[in-house]
Amino acid sequence: MDAPHHNGQVIKIKIMPQQAAFGDIFLVNTPSLDRTAALLYQEQKQRQARAQQENAALDANMQKEFAKVRAADIPDVIDGWSKYKSIKKQLLFDKDLQQDPKKYAAAQQKANEALAGVHGLISGSQEEKEKQKGLIGAHNTHPDNFDDNFGTLMSAAQITPLKKLREYNINGKPIDLTDMNSYMYQGPDQDFSKIFTSAAGQPKQVYAAEEPVDKVGLQTKMTPYLFGSTPKQYSETVLGSLGTHKASKAASFLWNHVPKEERDKVNQEFAEIPADKWKKAGIDVPQDLPTNTGNDAVDFSNFQAKKYFIANEPKQGTPIFRTNEAKKFELEGNRMKQMEAIRHANARDLIEFRKQIDPNDTQLNDLWVGKMIDHYDDLASSTPTMRSVRGGKSIYEHDIPLDPVLSKSLQMSGISPIGVRKMSDGKYYIAYPQIDDKGQPVKDKNTNTWALDNSLSGPITKEQLALAMGAKNVTGKARSKEIGSVLGKTPTKPVSKPKSDPLGLF
Repeated sequence: MDAPHHNGQVIKIKIMPQQAAFGDIFLVNTPSLDRTAALLYQEQKQRQARAQQENAALDANMQKEFAKVRAADIPDVIDGWSKYKSIKKQLLFDKDLQQDPKKYAAAQQKANEALAGVHGLISGSQEEKEKQKGLIGAHNTHPDNFDDNFGTLMSAAQITPLKKLREYNINGKPIDLTDMNSYMYQGPDQDFSKIFTSAAGQPKQVYAAEEPVDKVGLQTKMTPYLFGSTPKQYSETVLGSLGTHKASKAASFLWNHVPKEERDKVNQEFAEIPADKWKKAGIDVPQDLPTNTGNDAVDFSNFQAKKYFIANEPKQGTPIFRTNEAKKFELEGNRMKQMEAIRHANARDLIEFRKQIDPNDTQLNDLWVGKMIDHYDDLASSTPTMRSVRGGKSIYEHDIPLDPVLSKSLQMSGISPIGVRKMSDGKYYIAYPQIDDKGQPVKDKNTNTWALDNSLSGPITKEQLALAMGAKNVTGKARSKEIGSVLGKTPTKPVSKPKSDPLGLF
């Protein structure tokens, strides 16, 4: 039957038969029931109206959210939204569901979960969209930081639904396209050791330092230094090896991962390399190797060249000695002149020549000693002085005047001789005075002659005299005698009453 509604609409009321003990009877609505049904219907309509308003607002909001979703995720978002709408429709129009609180609550929970799933999918899609946008921008700025297959991977990520991004398969290899590392360059697999070894080159002589060996410049020492490539040559070789994409990409990656502290340290050490090292490496002017050109390959090559030069020192080779032939000829000429001058010099000139003779020149030195002794012998060839009578024969001996050279040559234990005479047997008698506690020679007040130190005084041979005066070419026998009879002597202790020279020589 039809029932009027408060807004003028007619409500269809179906009267259901009820099985009873007295047969089928029909329940007939009373006016009170009609009013209750009308109120319930009104409330239902109000709920539906509110739900429609909410749905309309939610639909409008979802339309805005859909614009942020990746195209690949639209089907899944629409599917989730449709699922939510379907459950909401049941909640609004399924009377059986409405009359069962438990089922209604379960359906409401499913609706909430469906809506949360839609929001989660939208949020994830938006996040992935922004991430992909950021990766594309970073790749455009620094492509060398990314995998060579970046374009393929990004294209696949853009058309793959969010739920399948973690399980994507490319060329039979599973890959997680939600992981940013999947798009990044994983590090160089380029072996630079061979490149660096080749860039260093083989050591070769690049410089030689010359310095005099002696004071007169007769001989010089040439010290060679060996080194490989210059820093600039090293850099150019490394740069030339970066022609392949693989090597260039690896170099760029390595350069961009060098910490600033390390770059600054290497640049400072390179700038402080001393000029001497550059010179020994065969480089006159320090080379400039900038590492801020903005070209990763150039900066990488220059940086490696700096490290190479800092770590390697020029190797010193075997010195080569060279004789200055012109100087040698000049010195030989001067030496011959000296020898000739010594041969014809008088005593005074000989003493002056002594200052000019190189003590290491054995021949010249021995010539001078020989000529000096000859001079002493000449002095002793004058009229001799009779000293004593032995065996009925008069003994004559010759005094040799002491000059500074002879006095210094015959000095022993800090005591200089007071006289030298040549004896009749050809030997030379050297007389040394006794020394008192104050280091002064002792003299006899009665005779006014020097008291001799018999431990030091005594005869020596001509060879021993030559040795004492600095001769080098003296026989071993004479040298042995000199060591035993002259150098080995020590002065006696001072005496309170010194003995005068028994012969009255000094």
